[in-house]
Amino acid sequence: MRFEGLPGEFSQHDFGTVWVKFIDGSRKKVKFFASRLKWSRWAEVTLVENEQAETLIRTLLVHFVAFGGVPLCAVFDRPKTVALKWRSNGEITEWNPVFAYAALEIGFGAEVCWPRQPQQKGSVENIVGWVKGSFFKQRRFHDMDDLRAQLAEWLHEVNHDRPSRATGIIPAVRREEELPRLREPKVKPDQLAIRIPVSVGPTAMVVYDTNQYAMPAKAAGIPGTLYLYEDRVRIVAGRYEEEHERLFGKNEKSMGLEHRASDLAALSGRRGKQYLKRQRQRCRLEPPPGPTHGRRHGPARARRRPLDPGPAPRPGRCPPTPADSTATPRRSPGCGRSSSAPRTRRGGPGPCCR
Repeated sequence: MRFEGLPGEFSQHDFGTVWVKFIDGSRKKVKFFASRLKWSRWAEVTLVENEQAETLIRTLLVHFVAFGGVPLCAVFDRPKTVALKWRSNGEITEWNPVFAYAALEIGFGAEVCWPRQPQQKGSVENIVGWVKGSFFKQRRFHDMDDLRAQLAEWLHEVNHDRPSRATGIIPAVRREEELPRLREPKVKPDQLAIRIPVSVGPTAMVVYDTNQYAMPAKAAGIPGTLYLYEDRVRIVAGRYEEEHERLFGKNEKSMGLEHRASDLAALSGRRGKQYLKRQRQRCRLEPPPGPTHGRRHGPARARRRPLDPGPAPRPGRCPPTPADSTATPRRSPGCGRSSSAPRTRRGGPGPCCR
């Protein structure tokens, strides 16, 4: 993949982690998401709580708005929040579905660094190293609020006041040439909904991030889609739709429906009646137990396995007797000789069968 870039063609994005030591001696692990327009060197950095797919998508859209528009292609490293599977030649075979839906909603194309291509991976990861070396290692902070304030001042300085080392031009000046090539996002950050496939449980509850959201009782067992906004949740399952205020805790419930207990009771009653109806129809189709079917279909009478009559006698041999082979040979009825007497000729009938 060619990575030099033209105005409005490429942007680079990556997560970073750094340990920050405050003036009071305390330490904290800080995560951030960094973005940069490749051609003008305009940069954006946001502190984040985690590196999940939702965090990546929402922060990415905020950075696109700060850029002034969406470039032609956004370049990432190969995280699981973007791509799940790929071939040995670098071709993506399975994208992260949450990321793929968001790319369609926002309206941007995505590329990932090819495996075993250090010049591409190093170019993307250089954003993280540049932020660490130019900001975090050069300043001291009282607390997180002071860190956020100094980060905003530093971003204004590197974008509007200081010339870039790569181009020798201030990024804000060069970005003016990129703005005509940037496209407006299809959706605003506060209107972005992330699609997540869900299924309504048997108690008509949808579980997301350990929190439960109520649905109509008739929607139990139906697969659906959860639309995740910043402050609310909308769930669509078939012809049923509900909206709830988003829960940010753990193991919380959002009911929001009246007469829910009576609806579930009525639903279970209807299902019970349908079950009994199916059972009755099934009994009508089965033949009633009678004199000829009682032995076969009677539940109290177990089937007996027929006794094994043993191997059939071969021609020229006497029929087998029930006595054990080690017992004294018995004489066949109507025969003067024992059944174990030798034959007169090979393959011919025995003396008792003549």
